[in-house]
Amino acid sequence: MEEHIYSEINSHEKTHWWFVSRRKIIEKILSSFINKSPSKNILEIGCGSGGNLDLLAKYGSLYAIELNDEARENAQKKNICHVKKGFLPEHIPFDFNFDLICLFDVLEHIDNDHLSLLHIKNKLTQNGKICITVPAYNFLWSAHDDVNHHKRRYYKYNIIK
Repeated sequence: MEEHIYSEINSHEKTHWWFVSRRKIIEKILSSFINKSPSKNILEIGCGSGGNLDLLAKYGSLYAIELNDEARENAQKKNICHVKKGFLPEHIPFDFNFDLICLFDVLEHIDNDHLSLLHIKNKLTQNGKICITVPAYNFLWSAHDDVNHHKRRYYKYNIIK
C-alpha cells in the first residue's frame, strides 16, 4: 500500500462506519464458528495498525504479524498482543500452530496467494479454521485497488479450489 494509507487507516479505523461495520460482520461470523477460549491460539496475518486486535483477543490467545513498520508499531501500542514482523508466503514467525488464522483484506496484496494459503494451512491445528476477507469481482476494480497495490480481486471459484 502507499505509505500514507497506513496513517489514514490508523486514524479512522476505530470510528469510521466501514471499519466498524466490517468488525461487526466479522464478529458475527466468528461467533458462529469459534468458541471463545483462552486456550485457543489465534493469529492475525497483516494486522495493519491493529484495528481488529481487540475483537480477536476475545476468542483466545492472540498473536499478530505485520510487514509495515509504522503499522506494526501502531498495533503494538494498543498493548493487546505482541505484534511481530512477518509476511507471506513463508515468514510466519511462530513455532506453533493456531486454532484460528485471520487475513482481513490481505491476500489480494500477495504475489503468490496460493502458496501463501498452503503455508497458512500448515500453521493450523487439526481442527483449525481460516477466516479471510478479500475484495470481490474484477469488474469493481478501481483507483482504490491501484493505490492499495492490489494484485487481484476474487470471486467464489478462484479462492475455493
